Amino acid sequence: MSAAVRTRWIAGAGVLAFVLAACGAAEETTGTDTTGDTFIDTTTDTTIDRGGGDGGGSIADDAAARGVDVEEILDELAEGGFCDPADVSGTDDVGEVTAMHFVVDGVPRPPCAGTPDDRLDAAWGQLVAVAPHEYVADISLLAGYEACEGCSTVAFVTALDEGATFFLMAVDVTAAQDQPDELLLTLLHELAHVFTQHPETQLDVTIGADACPTYFNGNGCLTGSSYTWAWIQEFWDPADVATIVDGEADEAAGEERCVAGAAYTGAYGASSPEEDLAEVFSAYVFDVALDPALDAKLDFFDRRPEFRRIRERAEALGLTGLTGSFEGCG
Repeated sequence: MSAAVRTRWIAGAGVLAFVLAACGAAEETTGTDTTGDTFIDTTTDTTIDRGGGDGGGSIADDAAARGVDVEEILDELAEGGFCDPADVSGTDDVGEVTAMHFVVDGVPRPPCAGTPDDRLDAAWGQLVAVAPHEYVADISLLAGYEACEGCSTVAFVTALDEGATFFLMAVDVTAAQDQPDELLLTLLHELAHVFTQHPETQLDVTIGADACPTYFNGNGCLTGSSYTWAWIQEFWDPADVATIVDGEADEAAGEERCVAGAAYTGAYGASSPEEDLAEVFSAYVFDVALDPALDAKLDFFDRRPEFRRIRERAEALGLTGLTGSFEGCG
């Protein structure tokens, strides 16, 4: 990364904290690929309604078929008071909120705070054009903000509930105009933080740090078949992993790892396994040129059909060879 901070992953139910058991994400089909890791089956294309309307053939039309009661979920979200701009703008390195939307079954609803923002709508439209529905279904709140002077966070996500089932995604809407490639890379980076915490298949929130046999990320314990645990086993030295507490990125240690070896996208990617995976995933999807030392990490995604399909969607949209702010290591 250069001047722009690609992400700020917030472990735990940080910015907002609530449990909404009635909010079920779209049902998914899971299986096992040739590596033995659990994956999300995204083999069925879905027409996306990018503006949150109820156009024919959109995700909204399919919600009932997936057993999602949209109005009931919206009522519960509204009654819970979970649409407060202060919960976003009150965090560090973020500016004034322009719009907030409840998102149900992958579709943003009319603003619950602020006013419609075409820049936020466009950013969401780009995300869902690349990412299959199953990957965005756990996002329950979408916020846009205009970055404060000197602020550099392009986007961030945080779990809304302790079960890591529902997520807030917040986006700097000015980046859509000023840094379009950086925004796309950031959105896919953030999405990686969401799908790598899918309950049961990726993360067991019932196991605490002391009892976790794999890796505790601050929200729960990685399952033995999770993407992140496979990543850690393949690419991370156990001695480095042992220094990371509750999944918190250690940027000072990341700088040291970055100087010592070239197999990271930059110091931020070297700060934790989660950031390492998310950085390389975004570069993989958009075919960003990286140091050959990262070929094995790119292959981690390429040998999994569910990730190849996301990359193919980006290719079909002409979103390849983006210019990223990966400064490299070594």
